[in-house]
Order: sequence, then C-alpha cells, then structure tokens
Amino acid sequence: MKTPFTYLAVFAFLSLSCSAGDDDDDNAQIAETYDNIEIPKNEKMIQQIKLTIGNKTLTATLADNEATRVLVQKLSEKAITIQSDDYGGFEKVGALGFSLPTSDERITTHSGDIMLYCGNQIVIFYGSNTWSYTPIGQIEYSSEDELKTFLNAGKGSVKVNLEL
Repeated sequence: MKTPFTYLAVFAFLSLSCSAGDDDDDNAQIAETYDNIEIPKNEKMIQQIKLTIGNKTLTATLADNEATRVLVQKLSEKAITIQSDDYGGFEKVGALGFSLPTSDERITTHSGDIMLYCGNQIVIFYGSNTWSYTPIGQIEYSSEDELKTFLNAGKGSVKVNLEL
C-alpha cells in the first residue's frame, strides 16, 4: 500500500527534475536563450509546423503563445531534430537543446498534443496525462493508429524533425 509519504516523495522528485540547479545565474542564461530573439510584432504568426519521423510527415497546428513564437523564430533559422523516447506508455519526450519561455498551466493532454515541459523538453502525446505544461500545438492525424505508428509508440526512440 502506498503511503502519503510515497506520493510526496514522487512529487518532490518530479518537481526537482525541472528545477534542479535553478539559481539566478541559470535563469539569466535561460533568459538570454530567447530574449535575444526578435519576434516581429506586426507579422502574422506562422500557425503550422511539420514533424517528420523517418519518411513520414505530419502537420501540427501551433498554439499562440510566447514559446511557439520563439520556436518558430528558431525554426526559421534551421530545422530542429529531437531524440524522443517513450515515457509512461502515453508520450514521447525529447530535449530541445535550448530553453523556451514557459506559461505552464495544469492541463489534461490528449493524443496528438505537443507540450513544452520544464522549458526545454518537447512532449508528444499518444495517450493522456494531467500535469503542468506550456501548450505548443496539436498534430493533425486521421486515426489513433496512424499517430501511434508515426510515433513508433511504445517501441523505442525516434528522431523527430521539426521544420516550417
């Protein structure tokens, strides 16, 4: 039987996994990562990106927030490849290699959702979870089977290429 202490320990571990090592110097470094990117205010935001795994490509419609605006600016410079791994039997997670601004909110995700976790990890869902994320977008797919096959769900690592 799991005790309240067990749940508290798991919550503390998960909380620290995002904030371990955070201090003012780290926060200043993260701020520099995206504060130096100039986002044109008068241009219409790009609303879709392409995700490619192997020789298959799906499109995702982007959320409208600061994280996606910075992501689009970075993608306008070059495509980004993320090594993504299964986690929990409902998602693929991979490090971006840089940080994006966060506007986390407690969200129950659905298949096809793309979320930002801890400011520097992209999570692509083929199941559901409730946690605090910054929305990035939603993959357009025709069936759950298509999405799971595309993501190689539950079958190991994939390289996800993000591009405009």
